[in-house]
Amino acid sequence: MYLVTIVVAKRRRILSSIEVGEVHATPIGEVCDATWLEIPHHQPGAILRRVVIMPDHIHGLLEFAPGSRSTLPRAIGGFKSAVTRRVREADLWGVSPLWQRGYHDRILSHPGAIEAAKRYIESNPARWSC
Repeated sequence: MYLVTIVVAKRRRILSSIEVGEVHATPIGEVCDATWLEIPHHQPGAILRRVVIMPDHIHGLLEFAPGSRSTLPRAIGGFKSAVTRRVREADLWGVSPLWQRGYHDRILSHPGAIEAAKRYIESNPARWSC
C-alpha cells in the first residue's frame, strides 16, 4: 500500500477550503475527487483506500492487487494529466503548471503503518484549521 501526496504548483490553495475541520472542494477540487475515483477504471488492479483534497495538496492511500500490471507512476501520472486536461477544458485553469513535478510516496507494509496513514489522512483537515 502507498501513501501518496500530490502538491499544487507554488502551493496555491486552489483545491479546497477548510472550515472548522471540514473540507469544501472548489470546482478544481471536485475534478480531482472525481478523477481520483476513476483511477481503477484506467489502472486495473488499483484499489483506492482513502483520499483527502486539501487546499494545496492531495493525500491518497492506494494499493495494487497482486499480479496487477498497473504501477504507481502510471496511476499518479495519469491522474495528474487527466485533472490538468479537464480543468483546462472547463476554463478553470490557464496554461501555467497545475502540479509540482512528481509526487511524494511512502510504501506502507506494516498494519500499524497503514492504520496510522488512515488516521493521518482522516485527521488532516482538522490539523489544517488549528
